[in-house]
Amino acid sequence: MMKASLTLQEHHYELLKELLQHDDGTEGAAYLLCGNSFIISDPWDRQEHHKFISYAVEKVPDEDVVSQSQLHITWKTDSFVKTLKQAKIRGLTVAIIHSHSDLLAFSEQDDLNEPDLVDLAKNRNGLDTNLLSLILMPSGEMIGRLSRKMCKV
Repeated sequence: MMKASLTLQEHHYELLKELLQHDDGTEGAAYLLCGNSFIISDPWDRQEHHKFISYAVEKVPDEDVVSQSQLHITWKTDSFVKTLKQAKIRGLTVAIIHSHSDLLAFSEQDDLNEPDLVDLAKNRNGLDTNLLSLILMPSGEMIGRLSRKMCKV
């Protein structure tokens, strides 16, 4: 079983909290560009380990947001495609991150939308492309998954 982890620079974490956590509880969204390292056999547990390290934060542009509330955020994928292009050029991985105000897990809507985003990422950047999906909780904790595999980050 492969492990995956994310190391988030503190200033990226603070910026994500600022961009995504709103006083009125509406969800926010951003992209996190990550460098990555693949360890074939971790010396501690002999497992494969894919490590992601935050590189840059990009807000989903306001003009791309179609709708948002305390229960959802929907945006056009134009900025996602541009971010994928930057990631491909720089050899980085894209993480889509959004906030939840109450739900402490991925929502059914997240589960429905994510496969299309994974397909878009793989069609744009190649079949070996990874996509991280992250949720920022009100407590500041994060959960995430790599492509369609759940993992704790």
